[in-house]
Amino acid sequence: MATRASGCIVALLLAGCASGPPPCDDVEVTDLALSIAKDVVVQQAFLTNLREATGAFPASIIGSVPVSTWKTNPPKPEELTNRFSFTVEQVHEVIRKTEGQLEQTGMHITAVRVDDINEKTGKAFCGANLTLGNGKSWPISYTAQYTEDGQMYVEITDG
Repeated sequence: MATRASGCIVALLLAGCASGPPPCDDVEVTDLALSIAKDVVVQQAFLTNLREATGAFPASIIGSVPVSTWKTNPPKPEELTNRFSFTVEQVHEVIRKTEGQLEQTGMHITAVRVDDINEKTGKAFCGANLTLGNGKSWPISYTAQYTEDGQMYVEITDG
């Protein structure tokens, strides 16, 4: 399950018992980091696509609701505004377009590296590159650790 907390995006995944921090290049860790990064990119691209489809003012209002909310429990248009009209289906169409655009980029994680390990907290501080199919990339940082109940916790810290 993925959750948003204090401006940071985090993800939890069951991960059996483990001692010490998870390796930065562990498939579960990198898959979670990539999933979180894709969620952030989709939200940003969603706003851009909304502006193109509706104009800046409507996009600022519609885009204030996270993509995940639009997909699972969308607000009624009249709950957001009475200054313009739109349908939830129109918003879902923009989301589908945005997610399709992201899939076409071929985004993946490369150049995984360990920046630091805190054995006391069991936290790994990791760096990597988000790389697109066209070769463009940019750095990200993330942490990985196990929770008290054995779940893996990954957090994008910047990028």
